[in-house]
Amino acid sequence: MHDWTHVADGGPLNRHFLRPAWYDAWEAAYGDDRNWRRPARYLPVEDGAASACILPFSTQRIGPFSFASLCGSYFPSRGIPFRGDPARLAAASLPLLRDIGSSAGVRLGPVPEDDPLFRALAPVLERDGWSVTRRKVGTDFILDNPGGAEAYQKALSNNRRKKIDYYWRKLQEAGDTTLRHFTDAGADWTAVIRDIQTVEVAAWVARDGEPRFLGSRNACYWARLTADPWFSRALNVWIIYHCDAPVSFALALDSGDTRYVIANSFDERVAQYRTGTKIYQKLILDAFERGLERINIGMGDTGYKSGWGARPGPELIDMVAFAPTLYGTTARLAARMQEVLQRFGKS
Repeated sequence: MHDWTHVADGGPLNRHFLRPAWYDAWEAAYGDDRNWRRPARYLPVEDGAASACILPFSTQRIGPFSFASLCGSYFPSRGIPFRGDPARLAAASLPLLRDIGSSAGVRLGPVPEDDPLFRALAPVLERDGWSVTRRKVGTDFILDNPGGAEAYQKALSNNRRKKIDYYWRKLQEAGDTTLRHFTDAGADWTAVIRDIQTVEVAAWVARDGEPRFLGSRNACYWARLTADPWFSRALNVWIIYHCDAPVSFALALDSGDTRYVIANSFDERVAQYRTGTKIYQKLILDAFERGLERINIGMGDTGYKSGWGARPGPELIDMVAFAPTLYGTTARLAARMQEVLQRFGKS
């Protein structure tokens, strides 16, 4: 993979994580997983001036159809690294998308619905005869910086602060307890990821969910990502150790003015102590002390995220553009029929 770091660094601050190492780690770990096929392709686009982007596509098979799909990690989202004028880049990208090979179309998602490049690209594709479908994946919840850590701490209700202190005190009374923050300076990422795995194997996600750190593919992904200097600086991990064992964690990624909460979990044996509240308090205060403008806590809310002051932000959408070819039209009709059959099944 050639180096196009300058493209990512010249784009929106909160999308600086869309850089070569992000895709390299994904391809090494998941490039041939499930319905994905290697190799990934990174197609450069320039407008003849200062604008540029990289189209990061890998092949994804959906039933009998082959699509050129945006690759990279699903969390916090996928995307096209770009700098400059989105409208000019959308127009300049069209010839490459037409010549994408034998694909039925392109899958562009999940991406934030307010991404300026995707907003410019959709009408360009539609005017060229592509059939563009959009599906809502979820809504990100955003916590804005109210003016610093002290201002945020004061805005928390007395009841919430008392509960955080109460459960933390009870956990300490049950055994020796510490909360450690790991970031680039002096972090042994191999040991940190191993401690996260220890938590995850004892968490509900290991039994009923989709683990993010267990298994050889996940281990490969995090080993590749943490080995990169930019991500080593951008990643932040908080782990609670109780009686010398890791029992709770949160992992976040800082990109420009935004902190993304990527994963968190806890050992079910300490569930009664609500360890996540202590970690979230530290994670939030640390972000606002550093001057970050917002924290993206991820999709969905059962009341927990709004309890911290987070509010609905941009929706994540999955956009599929079916090519104006016989193959693309056939795939679009098959997708439409599948949707109809699913609706019949629910009625």
